[in-house]
Amino acid sequence: MQVFKAFSKIVPKKFLGVFIIYTIIFVGLATFFSKSGLTPLEDAFELSKVKVSVINQDNTALANGLENYINEIARPVEIELAEESIKDALFFRQTELVVTIPKGFQESFTLANDKNIKTMSVPDSISSAYAKTLINRYLNTTRIYITAYPEISFEEVHKKVLTDISTEVNVSFLDKIASNNMSTLNLYFNFLAYILNFRTNKVGDPR
Repeated sequence: MQVFKAFSKIVPKKFLGVFIIYTIIFVGLATFFSKSGLTPLEDAFELSKVKVSVINQDNTALANGLENYINEIARPVEIELAEESIKDALFFRQTELVVTIPKGFQESFTLANDKNIKTMSVPDSISSAYAKTLINRYLNTTRIYITAYPEISFEEVHKKVLTDISTEVNVSFLDKIASNNMSTLNLYFNFLAYILNFRTNKVGDPR
């Protein structure tokens, strides 16, 4: 009780104006942060498909399976096959990635000197780099199946590979509505700087 009596005597004389000002500030900030805390956050990530053009010169089961997979994970874009037309399509971003499957690709796929697919992409394209990663994953998984089960057909291998690499991961976004505890922590740290500033100013007050 003595503390409260001392507080009631000191505050009206020396700190009443400051106390009222900071009380108004705290109430205003509390109202602002409480309203902003109830606003759901928008998803910051949106999956978009890269524009890919496939030039299939092999037309075998493996090449066709790869082409079908690329068309599933990307937006297929048809372009002219002339070299200048391909460069123009990339320059004007009609397509972002051009994948060429050379003739003899399936026949040499499991050999040491296999014919690799050729790619041309827009410079510094993150989506193109990601598409290349998915293509390499498909080819690496296919090579594992062919090596382990040489007796099965490429069509069957394609089905098994799609089953293995088509597993989807659900991505959830943390927002302020999902957790009351997070909202409380947000408000606490938002106010902490003002409280520390208030206490520092009063400690150093020459009065």
